[in-house]
Amino acid sequence: MKRRTRKRVPDRPRQPLDHSQGLNLTWSLDFMRDTLYDGRIFRTLNVIDEGNREALRIEVGTLSAIRLQRVMNELIEVYGKPQAICLDHGTEMTAQSFVEWAER
Repeated sequence: MKRRTRKRVPDRPRQPLDHSQGLNLTWSLDFMRDTLYDGRIFRTLNVIDEGNREALRIEVGTLSAIRLQRVMNELIEVYGKPQAICLDHGTEMTAQSFVEWAER
């Protein structure tokens, strides 16, 4: 049998995780995946404020980097800009368009 190899993630400088002391300082972004009874798969994007663990938004459906940017822009209009965003290495979050958006 062929051995499975791990997906290589580009090296980035490690930053220690710190606990937010106030509201709207750090937002966490994460995707979740589940399967319906009939076998169809759906994904959710969860945006959580680390200060009070409030779910700011749960977006369901097909999620691309452009839709992720649109959701983030809508949240910034409502809640203001956070100081930091904590996310994983999902393909939508490492896409060049989202990285450029985050730098702006």
